[in-house]
Amino acid sequence: MTTTSARLKLGALPPYDIYRSESELASRKVAVIQQEYSLKQAEDALRVSLGADLDPNVGALDLSLVEQAEPSGDLLTLDISQAIQRALAKRPELESQRLLVGCGRYQHPPRAQSDAAVAKP
Repeated sequence: MTTTSARLKLGALPPYDIYRSESELASRKVAVIQQEYSLKQAEDALRVSLGADLDPNVGALDLSLVEQAEPSGDLLTLDISQAIQRALAKRPELESQRLLVGCGRYQHPPRAQSDAAVAKP
């Protein structure tokens, strides 16, 4: 702003240019204040999500959100079919059903019947 003011005094700039510059500066200051307010609201929502608002000592701490968004190190690559097989093998309810079928003690669950199918005229 000082160079603009100096140019105005020397007559190199019309007064309109300095008023426009001051107006832009003021509107950008308002935008910064609005964004800071939005950031505080988002931080408060994060604190509520984490449960940090329950303890006043923790709720008063500043959040340090500086973790990199990009993954670091080597990414794990998986074979989809192998991952599905491993996931199915680790499900205990499926294993118990396999054991019941193997023993011959598995019974199909009763089927729900609608009233229309049961009551025939």
